[in-house]
Amino acid sequence: MQDVYFALPDAVRQVLGKVRRNLQAALDSRGLCLSPPEAHILYLVKDEPEITPLEVSHRTGHDKAVVARKIKSMQAADLLVREQDTDDRRRCKLRLTPAGQDCCEQISAARREAHSRVFHALSPDEQKQLTRLLEKCL
Repeated sequence: MQDVYFALPDAVRQVLGKVRRNLQAALDSRGLCLSPPEAHILYLVKDEPEITPLEVSHRTGHDKAVVARKIKSMQAADLLVREQDTDDRRRCKLRLTPAGQDCCEQISAARREAHSRVFHALSPDEQKQLTRLLEKCL
């Protein structure tokens, strides 16, 4: 029997990898030229209008430089804009463009598709329980 201290993190890593691969496939099938981290950033901006790049970095766990590159790429694709914070001119806030809002609808469908492929073996109650258990670890 494998030691739980190795088996559990390995299982979590494998499930996350499977979610990422399925999400990338679902994004690609919709013609969205986004990576899963970029899709996550857009979704964060959708859920928290005027979020700052630093807050995105903290929420995603990605380095500030990585987040800055992804934001710049999505600005070039007209999916989001950076606006200077009127209260603190050193900060900027992120906002979706209309194209970014449309893209988020496609991302939402892609996420549902990817997650249902990965978690189809679990009942809705088991999925809720797994979510609660993982949140408890955080």
